Amino acid sequence: MKCRRGMARLLEAVVAAIIVATALSVSYFYLLPANPYVIRGGTDLEKYGFDTLNTLARQGGFDRVIFDASGEIVPNWDQQMRVVLGSIFPTGILFNMTVYNSTISADRFVTLTPLPTNVTISNADASAFLNAGQVSQVTFIYTTKYINAPGKGFYVLVFDLQLARATRI
Repeated sequence: MKCRRGMARLLEAVVAAIIVATALSVSYFYLLPANPYVIRGGTDLEKYGFDTLNTLARQGGFDRVIFDASGEIVPNWDQQMRVVLGSIFPTGILFNMTVYNSTISADRFVTLTPLPTNVTISNADASAFLNAGQVSQVTFIYTTKYINAPGKGFYVLVFDLQLARATRI
């Protein structure tokens, strides 16, 4: 009689262990995303974009690409910036950048005027960003060392960088 009770308890323990193991494996399947890059993609892209813009600013990259020695905007700065960003970002990272000149009007309003461009500073079209899995936007403010002649102040540039992970390479 005791042997049968012991066997029944052992069988109950085995069945309970199987039920617990099955429940844990099913819950793990639902907790783990199908694409782990989706969860970490947004903050990674933001950090990567900010680090890139910060490095370019610290090393004088913006001043060399956008301005000449006298502080005037270089006519083909946009093409040069496109090449710089294209060489920095790896394959699979899409970028789109707009650069604004920030000025303060007499009534203390800030006006953002896009710098004149001939080409889009991007390696993808707009629909690629709509179809991308992760999209992040980084806004970076940079004050140049060059004097803005009309306002007698420095150029204050606002970089609007959009980054996305390509769904197809």
